[in-house]
Amino acid sequence: MNEQGDNVTFSPRTSQGNYEPKYYPGFKYEVLPGTGLFDGHMVFSGHCTSGCQNWKGGYIDVSDNNQKATYAAGPVEGFQSNDPKASVRYHATYGSFKIDMKRTFGNADAPVLDDQSSSSGTTLDEAGGGGKSDKKSIFHGVVMIFVFVGLMPFGIVLLRVGHWVKWHALNQFVAMIIAFGGAGLGVATSLLYQRSRGFNTAHQIIGFIVIAFLITQFVLGWLHHRAFKRTQKTTKMAPVHVWLGRLVIVLATVNAFVYVGSDLILMREGANISQWIPAGSQAATKLHPSCHCRARVWRRHLFAGWEGRPGPNLGSASWPQRTRRNARLRP
Repeated sequence: MNEQGDNVTFSPRTSQGNYEPKYYPGFKYEVLPGTGLFDGHMVFSGHCTSGCQNWKGGYIDVSDNNQKATYAAGPVEGFQSNDPKASVRYHATYGSFKIDMKRTFGNADAPVLDDQSSSSGTTLDEAGGGGKSDKKSIFHGVVMIFVFVGLMPFGIVLLRVGHWVKWHALNQFVAMIIAFGGAGLGVATSLLYQRSRGFNTAHQIIGFIVIAFLITQFVLGWLHHRAFKRTQKTTKMAPVHVWLGRLVIVLATVNAFVYVGSDLILMREGANISQWIPAGSQAATKLHPSCHCRARVWRRHLFAGWEGRPGPNLGSASWPQRTRRNARLRP
């Protein structure tokens, strides 16, 4: 339907694989009377003038009495645009059929279609059923929100509050592996759509940067830990590890809102991810300030004390003693 809601928008498309069809400008046609909205039905009547039988990657054999064809429909929802290149959602149902092309020869006038019309010369091969949706897109969003709003901030709490270095490392490692799975789901669903197959949208580019930073941050943390065990001294990698981790969480959160504001939001079906993201961000906001307070107290000696050994200005005080002593430093 067009944007004004008083006519239809015709969009001839082609596809060479199991992904969203692409607009085909080589198909030339004339619009015939009878095109429009009638009794709740969208009707297009047209006459093809060029690019009708052959196109890149395919053709129609007009003499074949069993020409293979496919169809796709849905989902049932409002969709209005004047742009024939407009992105479309994952179809809710699809299937294949055969058509007797010889029966299409005859009078050039467009057939009249109404509730009494019947199908003739076609045979349904396979019906895909209903309820189809792109679940990979849904799970991609769920997994990434879980990692960057839940698991990774929890790993910070394990270190800042509990001082559990090994549990912190294990938690962040698990979070990174799950993030890889979420990124894989994102790549898989991107291949289904013309708007994302080039991997050149802001959401995708930022996502790849986040994954690269995540790997770098984990490697720096592991190298720092290994060097500290050997020398009992902090390293220059420590602050880079910390700030890169903060940057990863911030970038990932921003990227969620970049996704909501882009055409990629059309990829999701069956769930309103745009409602989950603000809720997840509120949870992250509640969690991060507590971590920040601990960081202010421990910023000068955090990495030296990671291994449960004395920090640079704390002598041989135990962890509880250090906690009480630094509690008095708070403003």
